[in-house]
Amino acid sequence: MIKKLHQPKSRYRKLITAAVVTMGVSMSGFMFTHNVNAISKNNQPVKYTKQYVQNVNGYLTADTWYQPKKILKNGKHWVNTKHNDYRPILMYWWPNKGIKANYINYFNQHGLGNKHQKVTKNSSKQTLNKATNKIQKHIEKRINKKHSAKWLRTMMNNFINQQSIWNIKSEFPVYGWANLQGGSFKFVNNKLTPNANSKYRYLGRAFTLQKIENTKNYELLLANDVDNSNPAVQAEDLNNLHYLMNTSSILGKGSDGNFDGGREDATGSLDYDVTQIAEQYFKDRFNMTNDKNSNAHLNLLEDGVRGSVNATTRDHFGALTHDMNLTNALLNTFTKQSNQRTSLQSLIDTDWVKRTSDYTENDKVPNYSFMNVHDGVQSLVGNVISSISKENPNAPTRKTLQKAIQIYDNDINKTNKKYAGYNIPSTYSLLLTNKDMVPRVYYGDLFVDGAQYMAKKTIYYDAVTALLKARMKYTAGGQEIRMHDNGNIMSSVRFGKDNFKPTDENSRNSGIVTVTSNKDNLKLGNDKVVIDLGAAHKNQQFRPLLMSKASGLNIYNNDSDAKDKTITTNDKGQLILSAKQVQGFKNPQVAGYLSTWVPVGAKDNQDVRTAASSEPSKDGNVFHANSALDSHVAYEGFSSLQPNPTNNIQKTDVKLAQSGDFFKTLGITDVEFPGHYMSVKNDNSFVDSLENNGYAFNDRYNLGMNGQSTKYGTVDQMIDANKALHQAGVHTMADYVMNQLYGLNGHELTSVKRIDGYGRYLKKSNIKNDLYYAKTKSSGKDYQAQYGGKFLSELKDKYPDLFTQIQTSTGKPINANEHIKQWSAKYLNGTSIQGRGMGYILKDGKTNQYYSLNKQNKHVMK
Repeated sequence: MIKKLHQPKSRYRKLITAAVVTMGVSMSGFMFTHNVNAISKNNQPVKYTKQYVQNVNGYLTADTWYQPKKILKNGKHWVNTKHNDYRPILMYWWPNKGIKANYINYFNQHGLGNKHQKVTKNSSKQTLNKATNKIQKHIEKRINKKHSAKWLRTMMNNFINQQSIWNIKSEFPVYGWANLQGGSFKFVNNKLTPNANSKYRYLGRAFTLQKIENTKNYELLLANDVDNSNPAVQAEDLNNLHYLMNTSSILGKGSDGNFDGGREDATGSLDYDVTQIAEQYFKDRFNMTNDKNSNAHLNLLEDGVRGSVNATTRDHFGALTHDMNLTNALLNTFTKQSNQRTSLQSLIDTDWVKRTSDYTENDKVPNYSFMNVHDGVQSLVGNVISSISKENPNAPTRKTLQKAIQIYDNDINKTNKKYAGYNIPSTYSLLLTNKDMVPRVYYGDLFVDGAQYMAKKTIYYDAVTALLKARMKYTAGGQEIRMHDNGNIMSSVRFGKDNFKPTDENSRNSGIVTVTSNKDNLKLGNDKVVIDLGAAHKNQQFRPLLMSKASGLNIYNNDSDAKDKTITTNDKGQLILSAKQVQGFKNPQVAGYLSTWVPVGAKDNQDVRTAASSEPSKDGNVFHANSALDSHVAYEGFSSLQPNPTNNIQKTDVKLAQSGDFFKTLGITDVEFPGHYMSVKNDNSFVDSLENNGYAFNDRYNLGMNGQSTKYGTVDQMIDANKALHQAGVHTMADYVMNQLYGLNGHELTSVKRIDGYGRYLKKSNIKNDLYYAKTKSSGKDYQAQYGGKFLSELKDKYPDLFTQIQTSTGKPINANEHIKQWSAKYLNGTSIQGRGMGYILKDGKTNQYYSLNKQNKHVMK
């Protein structure tokens, strides 16, 4: 079966005509064996060429079919073959006795052998050969009867997929964080895979680590991981971002349908070169040289580590970094079970901004933060899946997912929650009143995740919307956070419009106080809570906006609602709460204590927000942490868990187009659209695809084109939603995703190394430079083929600095000359394990060479 090209021809003849050849060559620890029929001249290919032997780039695979010289017609007579008389190699050849035995048992069970026979790898060679000969006869009889071998392809594929060396088991799956889809392969250079090799694939180059190959960042996140260190890919990322931001103009629908800003997905898993390119594009495109222009075009990074603060500071705050410390502090302090909650002090100690006594402007890191987020809630639903099913929570069945979503939605309404977070109103009372931060509100905290879009309000809707309105009316000035009752109670005070210090007296009718505790059993005894509101608020009446009670959370939307609940401050401007007013409760809304207080007497239309200046910035910074930026509130306008719409009016885009006045009333200034990419179908590797949520896609230019609709709407409906929100004075943000590509169906021969999500070699796998049959190519007939690289010449003319800037990771500018019309492995870092199996490309383990029809290699099938 094996021929060495440099051997004499006489040796060829001996190999071809030998009656029996026994060869012992290992493949990943297995033994290759050949029976008599395996080398019979009838079963030999007509010729050992690609014309007669199916292959992958000249290499033989487990499902290689070929045209033999003769077939056993109807299981009785050998006849010459015709060109369409192909047969699978596994009819007469198997990599080891175990698989050969499995083959016999499989086909016996399917009525193509002796249904009463059961063999093992320890059965005699004679027994195994006799059984395979019988199966071959039965296969030929069935082919003759059906006049086709299509059924055999299906049956053989099913058999192949059951064998560990040809499925995911041989790829060493490891599930969990950093291995969401079972783990990853990094593509490595190999002389056998010239079309898949690359000079780049630099891993871990996020934030300030762009010059160092490191494993500190979670690089290979999901699916096919895009190599954002490749200069050609970097240019394509710019091209795609421009298309996404200007889709309406590009499609001839008018500039009023374009996006204003963006949110960069998975910043920590990208080469930071791309983040900087995007920042510079925004700056050039929107002339972001003053606060007015910058604040109208927010760019949010999904980062959230200390390195991101250093990076954005270095880059003159070209984007808003996520204060992950605040998010985590809110989650750990308020939302956990009572015995797992951390100290309130962490809300002061860990944030990007120290708010103990925050009396200044323009000297903090511009940032945004949130409490809940679409993929965070998705993880909570994953916890439900783990408790009700043995299915992988990252890749459940649709039925299990829907059941889990229902359980989660119901759990929110319970006093004793098992899966959902506690104290959501308390977290928003801080999030929406904090200084020096753009808060982002999550859709699912206003509307039920598992219901149709905006169809059903959550139990938190009234509290969160009351806080949003109060933010416009009262929240301004300096901030002071203090601890009370030995750390059991925390107060946060905003002094009011233009009152930056406690001694300022510029505004009396604004300012807001929030008082919180995470203790369900809080009792003050004879103590009181004394809160300093500042000199502007001496001898003034304050009323509650929110007040927790045993029965739930009372909401007072105006002065008249709370006329019998007012408290007058003393001549020092202190608000004093008694032990009767401050005590712990446990109900579906609050597990602890919450009250929020505002001054009595403010006009109904009072608006304390600050307009941004059009004066040129003098410090070179793009964004500034000041009252103008604080006047923004972002809204993550979707949930991964919302069901697919059943009719047109349920679509997200259609509802957003109708909601401009709603957002304006709540003071929401920037609406973040969902990832508007067309999701792939029939990909069960991760829940994103099952949810159809716009993060599992293979074409970055298909936003619902040509009448197609994403989960959220068509591209025209997306544009119409932009236009409607702009008309209401609301900014829009696109969710741009540069990290991954799902569902690429074009195969390539690649060379892989088994790594974890951080790029570290998984030693126990022993997979270090092995050939792998990967799905890494886009179709070449999609919107990528139409728009890939299309705008680079235009962009080079308009913004030449983007094309001359030397990128930190590579020491080169982006490559505008190589237009990516079709994705392939040379543009990718690697892929999640795809389940094809490490033995799929057939290999001679003794010489560590692959079976090939290529003349330059030493092994060919004979």
